Amino acid sequence: MIRGQLWYAVPYVGYVTNVVNGANRDWIIPVLTVALFGYAGFIAARGALDP
Repeated sequence: MIRGQLWYAVPYVGYVTNVVNGANRDWIIPVLTVALFGYAGFIAARGALDP
C-alpha cells in the first residue's frame, strides 16, 4: 500500500481534460501553444520597450 499526502490541488482541471480529449486535442493544443508563445513575446517586447 502507498500512503501519500496532497500537496496542492487545481480546481476544474478535470473539466479541461475532458474537453481536450480525442479529436479536439489535434487543434486545441497547437492553438494554445501559439497563443501562449505570442503572449510571452508581447510581454517581453513590452518590457524591453518600457523606459
